[in-house]
Amino acid sequence: PHCPIPTPTTTPSQTATYHLLPLLLHISTNNMGKSVKKDKKEKKEKKDKKSKKSKKESKEAVVSTKALEKRVEAATAGTTVPTSSTATSLSSSSSSSSSKVDWLAWRKENGVRLLDENEDSHDAKFAPWTTFDDMPSSAIPSQLLNTACGNFSKPTPIQAQALPLLSSGRDVVGCAETGSGKTLAFGLPGLARAAAQREAATGDARRAPCMLVLAPTRELARQSDAVLKPVAESQGYRSICVYGGVPKGDQQRALRKGVLFIIATPGRLLDLMSEGVCDLSYVSFFVLDEADRMLDMGFEREVRQIAEACGTALPASSRRQTAMFSATWPMEIRKLASEFMVDPLRIIIGTDELQANGRVTQQVELFDDDRRRQGRLLRVLQSESKDQLIIVFALYKKEAARLHRLLEQNGYKVALLSGDCSQQAREHALASFRKGSLKVLVATDVAARGLDIPNVELVINYSFPLTIEDYVHRIGRTGRAGKSGRSITFFHDADKQHAAGLVHLLKETNNDVPPKLMTKYPMVTKRKEHSMYGAHYNPDVDPSAPKKKVHIKF
Repeated sequence: PHCPIPTPTTTPSQTATYHLLPLLLHISTNNMGKSVKKDKKEKKEKKDKKSKKSKKESKEAVVSTKALEKRVEAATAGTTVPTSSTATSLSSSSSSSSSKVDWLAWRKENGVRLLDENEDSHDAKFAPWTTFDDMPSSAIPSQLLNTACGNFSKPTPIQAQALPLLSSGRDVVGCAETGSGKTLAFGLPGLARAAAQREAATGDARRAPCMLVLAPTRELARQSDAVLKPVAESQGYRSICVYGGVPKGDQQRALRKGVLFIIATPGRLLDLMSEGVCDLSYVSFFVLDEADRMLDMGFEREVRQIAEACGTALPASSRRQTAMFSATWPMEIRKLASEFMVDPLRIIIGTDELQANGRVTQQVELFDDDRRRQGRLLRVLQSESKDQLIIVFALYKKEAARLHRLLEQNGYKVALLSGDCSQQAREHALASFRKGSLKVLVATDVAARGLDIPNVELVINYSFPLTIEDYVHRIGRTGRAGKSGRSITFFHDADKQHAAGLVHLLKETNNDVPPKLMTKYPMVTKRKEHSMYGAHYNPDVDPSAPKKKVHIKF
């Protein structure tokens, strides 16, 4: 009934192996321990060498920077300092050390900073063209330059620094305020490249656009078109400004006929692309103007779609060049630049943070009863000169329409600019206000960003905007091109959440702060909230970035 279990038989060699196993395991463990210790030692040595090398490089960089700063200070003071051997040498033999000191001093004087992660921004190949005589005809054709800049004595800071970089084929991010001349800063090298490409093109490529400028609003698109179109026409090239609110027929016919470049808003451009009328595959020069505003308006998906369509038919030897201009440098713009651009150089004129114009005198008036604002507005306008241009900002379209009627009933010649106006009415309002035939413009925040309307002397904020950033853009419509300006802001209890931010801004720009503004309202700045994360949202942190490891010791 019971089956006996067979006894396993072992050979003498197997028995010997069993006896040797503890010894073999001991030897293997010792060898592993020695190997681990050796690896740790090698890693430590490499780390020490790397640390010493980085310390040496940082020390040399500090010495180099200090030497350059001394030379810049010497240039501005009219004295000379011997060149340090550790200072960055000029890459071109034709550039003397004295000329380098000159343009370094020019950067310091004009508040120009050039940032690049991979190269030395003090290299002579990044030198600005501070005069029109500095611009070689091989980069910017003389006829093109004379037509565009014949009425100007010298380039603006953004033009002087951006023109040589864009002409050399580099991708550029420019941080400068509207009205600084950035349209020609990207327009001239873009037109030069597009014209050269068109001359060499054959077949369908001779009708396809070679340059695209993308703007967030119709007004900004038309503003850029007014600058660049005459320059292109003087050279015998056609262009088109594409935006919504008008029939598509003329735009479709112009695109089929062929244009050298397009200036467009995202929505209408995508419509024409989906209809097969607009081909961007030969675009070799792509410009994002007012990029931060574009993202604020929710155009990120459209911008990505358009960027991906640009330059797909270009030969492998010719890549698309991209220029991006923005008043600020938030995380969203940095992420966009890293995706669309190749090793971009960043030019900053003044600061890449949002700042109020220091040439604008800001006055804040407090109201216990917001219904009193209407009478105060009429008294302010009566006290002002009849010849000056004034913008009155309202928060909502209906409020703007109501103020427009109020001022017309009181005998003022007023223009209205809001989202409810037709395109024809908007164009007429802006043209009349620019010419001065209408002295007062009532507008919503559609006119607070980007529009360059010269000679505006006074901005009145009838209603406080939704954010402090919008307030800065509103008052920035005056005090432009080096001139001074004024702003008057009506503030009441419904605006109390902006009190702390407004006080900070007034102090920062050395303007008077009403004592009641500080005592009546809480001086607490509300954090920017996110629709998903609420007040815990930090706009300066990239959510897609890998998280750092957290080590907890007990």
